[in-house]
Amino acid sequence: MLHVIDAKYIGDYKISVEFNDGCRFVADFESVIKSDHRPIVQQLADINTFKDFTLQAHTITWPNGVVRGLRGRALRREGGEQRSASQGEASPFNCQTSS
Repeated sequence: MLHVIDAKYIGDYKISVEFNDGCRFVADFESVIKSDHRPIVQQLADINTFKDFTLQAHTITWPNGVVRGLRGRALRREGGEQRSASQGEASPFNCQTSS
């Protein structure tokens, strides 16, 4: 089963995410945070709060209780290509690792 094995803050509202198949993508949460007006999500608009995430059970989690899975989110492969389920793929996680 495909799952997240590493997540690192890289700037703004972006997190570099590595999957157990060796693929690494950039997840950009800015539009999610700006469009979700629930107070618990709006706390993440503070960049210091946003940066304070951990990886628990292969899921990005913040201390305020927000848990964010990556399915259905647009992910950009590090170095370029953007992937999302809306592009006709069953999952945004199909990628070939470079050797």
